[in-house]
Amino acid sequence: MQLQTLTLDNNMFMGPIPRWAGNDPCGGPWFGLVCINSNILRIIIPEKKLNGRVPSSFTKLKSLKSLDLSLNNLEPPLPNFNDGVMVKISGNPLFVNQTQKSPVSRRSQPPSSSRSSSSNKFKTVGIVAGVVVFVFVALVVIIYLIRHYCLKKIKTSIDGSSSVVQLNVVKAQDPLAISIKVLRKATNSFATENELGHGGFGSVYKGELLDGTKIAVKRMEGGGSSKKKIVDFQAEIDVLSKVRHQNLVSLLGYCIEDNEWLLVYEYLPLGTLSSHLFHSKDLKLDPLSWSQRLTIALDVARGLQYLHSLSGQTVIHRDLKCSNILLGNDFRAKVSDFGLARLALDHDKSISTKLAGTFGYIAPECG
Repeated sequence: MQLQTLTLDNNMFMGPIPRWAGNDPCGGPWFGLVCINSNILRIIIPEKKLNGRVPSSFTKLKSLKSLDLSLNNLEPPLPNFNDGVMVKISGNPLFVNQTQKSPVSRRSQPPSSSRSSSSNKFKTVGIVAGVVVFVFVALVVIIYLIRHYCLKKIKTSIDGSSSVVQLNVVKAQDPLAISIKVLRKATNSFATENELGHGGFGSVYKGELLDGTKIAVKRMEGGGSSKKKIVDFQAEIDVLSKVRHQNLVSLLGYCIEDNEWLLVYEYLPLGTLSSHLFHSKDLKLDPLSWSQRLTIALDVARGLQYLHSLSGQTVIHRDLKCSNILLGNDFRAKVSDFGLARLALDHDKSISTKLAGTFGYIAPECG
């Protein structure tokens, strides 16, 4: 039989811990006991009023796993035990405030170990929280910068290049913004049979609102992908939101939604002047009388006079032609399509500008 545990409680031992000289537990004449030092696993001697120092010979017990010397009067230093030995020395007054440098100290002082573990947990939580906050703030900043850049890019595209005079919409006179759903319903989803014509900007469709108002919807071809078309779109809104005249086509509203860019005008049932002048036979239209031609010419002249001098600010159309003159009932004419229009400064008596659009009438301010 090999000794694994030595318990010496419930006795009257006092004094120092025995050196086992002469009474070695494995060498004495103990009946029925056979052991060797390396096979002693535990030594338990608590509350025995032991004093002196812990013998260094205990460190030679290679199989020792536990040493309980608590609640005695032992004095430091404590020998350096192997890592696998758990030493209990609590309750020894002389060991209070003594720092264990032995590798066993980590196991003999579990409260300190738990405090260290708890401290490490708090540090880990703090680091993780800091990283999460940093990542969140970084994402917010990145999203803000991306949104700011995109909005700035869109605004730049709408406003056009520096060569185009800015035409700022007057907020108080903004046309009504109309939902894309309303316009799709009014034009039967932009049905082919409702198409009135097609130009460089896009197609124009006839429609009717729920209240019975007939409208003409100009739909930008390709959405907002063309910078020039976006500039024309903005220019038309800017000009027609500032001017009102019986010989200028009225802008009823606009729509920028679902990648659709649309302008909504009053509907003029007799179409363009060009269709009556050049395509009357193909369209089976009666030729215009001289009286009608004179009325149309005077209406156009009144519209241009208003743009040039009576609207409070000079507006240059820059693309006046027969296809941009619409005819209403009784062949009363209205000037339309202000996509290439631009403003002249109030103090300028004349303006020099690059000619645009098609050949035709050139305003005197451009001469």
